[in-house]
Amino acid sequence: MKKFVKTFAVAASMTMALGISSQAAVKSVSVAEPVRSTISKVHTVNKKVPCYHIYRGKGAVNSLTLKPVVTVTKGSSKAVTFKSNNPKVATVSASGKVYFKKAGNVRITVTSKADAKKSATVRFVVKDIEKKITSLKTSTNNVTMAVGQRLKVTTKITPSTATCKNLRYDSSNSSIVTFQNGVLKAKKPGTTTVKVKAVDGSKKVATIKVTVKAAQVSKVDDDKTVDKVAGKSYIKWSNPEKAKDQINALVAGVENNNVIPESKKTIEFSEFTVKVLDQGGLRIYDKNGNRIESEIYAGKEFENLGINENVDAQAMKAVLSGLATATENLKSVHRFTGTLTLACGDVKVTLSNIRVSNSAIRFTSEGAAGSVIFTKNGAVRFANCPTLAKYFSTVTNGAIG
Repeated sequence: MKKFVKTFAVAASMTMALGISSQAAVKSVSVAEPVRSTISKVHTVNKKVPCYHIYRGKGAVNSLTLKPVVTVTKGSSKAVTFKSNNPKVATVSASGKVYFKKAGNVRITVTSKADAKKSATVRFVVKDIEKKITSLKTSTNNVTMAVGQRLKVTTKITPSTATCKNLRYDSSNSSIVTFQNGVLKAKKPGTTTVKVKAVDGSKKVATIKVTVKAAQVSKVDDDKTVDKVAGKSYIKWSNPEKAKDQINALVAGVENNNVIPESKKTIEFSEFTVKVLDQGGLRIYDKNGNRIESEIYAGKEFENLGINENVDAQAMKAVLSGLATATENLKSVHRFTGTLTLACGDVKVTLSNIRVSNSAIRFTSEGAAGSVIFTKNGAVRFANCPTLAKYFSTVTNGAIG
């Protein structure tokens, strides 16, 4: 009996061992996309091998770490080896750290130790940094924002012929404001700094002071319909002739750079109708159905600028969403000289230093910097402009504001 038990135990142990061995396997090996600010371009070779163009030079970070992704069944090892096919261009350590030594092409192969047939290859095109950045100048060095607001910061690089124009964006306090790919996003009230840094070894830095304040947020009420507003209302530019060209340039920017992937949306005012079109951009028509060119708006006053009774809040939300889509791909900031006065009933507000970009409409009003953001869910966000919010509330009979 003891002999039987011993034999059974040995057999069971062997069976379990063999069972585990037969099930253990390496399914695949791949490499996570490397992160390094000196990478300038990414494409694929033969639809399988990723290829990264990367800059190297004195003072720059001339290395990165590859992170293998190994999928296995239970019991198999995830260990890998790394090998460079051109050590003169780049070497790789046992832990996957790649050191770029000179310009040229190199392939790094990652192979499973448990199954040599499972591997992945990454290619690098290495370029020397021959001309470094001498200065960085940002579009602002001191900005005040409202919570939830976004702001695109542009950076002028000198010389324009610098080899590596890649930049790094850092925030000293990301709980107050984040800074990614040149876009500031205000998170909570406070003051901090953000920095734009050259990564080519020149050590050039531009610093921006950011103050974030609490925002005033207004949105469309889902179950509210809007009525016509009585009383004289108007839109008036202080410099109509100049505004014509600026408005037309903005309309052209919307027309040329956008496609709005949604069905036609229409909202009717007492004096005109705005349509958001499938093919992109906005169309404006008078009450007789004739298209109005944008320059007419530069100097014309509109009586009873209220929304007609037959337009509900859902139509309003659709147009606001269309406005958000229409401006999201603008390639530049459109600046308006002079002032714009908006009035409805006893509410009157004047805006100056108006800038329209792909992130917001910004301006100065009542001595403070303000902004308006149209969101894709059909909301309007007002920051530091209570009278403008009241104007919109009045002209739309409470649908906005």
